[in-house]
Amino acid sequence: MPVTSLMGLFASTDAPLILCWTLASWMLWRAQVTNRLHYWLLCGMACGIGLLGKYTMAAFALTAIWTLWGVPGPKRGVLRIGPWLTVAVAGALLAPNIWWNVQNDFPTLAHTAEITTDSTRSGGIAAVARFLGGQVAMLGPL
Repeated sequence: MPVTSLMGLFASTDAPLILCWTLASWMLWRAQVTNRLHYWLLCGMACGIGLLGKYTMAAFALTAIWTLWGVPGPKRGVLRIGPWLTVAVAGALLAPNIWWNVQNDFPTLAHTAEITTDSTRSGGIAAVARFLGGQVAMLGPL
């Protein structure tokens, strides 16, 4: 608990991501059940803002595909305007960010590649022990 409380003091892109994912999920469900365009529009806005916060929001597409086929509603699938409206709105919100990345030689991609491939972690028993010790420390006194 103390470590979790301490970590809560730091700014992170995960909080807006979770908020946008939740809002997008709710709007997607409402859109699928009612097939009303304003829900598709709101879903696109939540997805676009979520993508601006963290590109991990793109994984929401997997949830969306399952929902479009698996949740009953007036219509199913992608052969209607609603899902494409969502994609267009999200894309329009993300477009300035993509354009900036293009103009500046993709620093976001370069940073992600750098932190992914430039690792000094070696593994082994000591690394496993440190990881498990950290997990136990986060449990707190209870």
